[in-house]
Amino acid sequence: EPVAHVISLVADCLNEQQRKPFSLFTTPPRVTLDPSASLTQAALVPAATAILSWDVARDVSSLSPEEILSPQALASLAEMDASNEQCAFPSELGEGGASSAAGSSKRALTASQATKSAADSTAARGGGSSGGGGGGAAAEKAKSNQPKWLRR
Repeated sequence: EPVAHVISLVADCLNEQQRKPFSLFTTPPRVTLDPSASLTQAALVPAATAILSWDVARDVSSLSPEEILSPQALASLAEMDASNEQCAFPSELGEGGASSAAGSSKRALTASQATKSAADSTAARGGGSSGGGGGGAAAEKAKSNQPKWLRR
């Protein structure tokens, strides 16, 4: 499929006033896409981001999406947003059945505390990766919050 089809599709998505001469390019380095090239020849396959630029200097940064995109493109975006909300990945339910991001942070905190607790109990028994069960002195060194290589 030629790049010209992508350029045509982009032109259809632009509002009438924004359909001035434009080009598509990829970066880095900046390579303007040749309309006669295929998508494979333009290195757009399997995936790439093409950037839109107008050939004449324009200040479009102050324009809203409604001023740049065609009504059909805006309607398609609204449909996509609605379907994405319906297909959203379920999250953990918090208290009262409400979805909560705080629930996952509580779970992460609990897992962190469990790991710390297991490490503390191993250190108290004198165990650890160096082995040795040397008794009280080893347990005291393990309880200090210094790395093993820094202890004397």
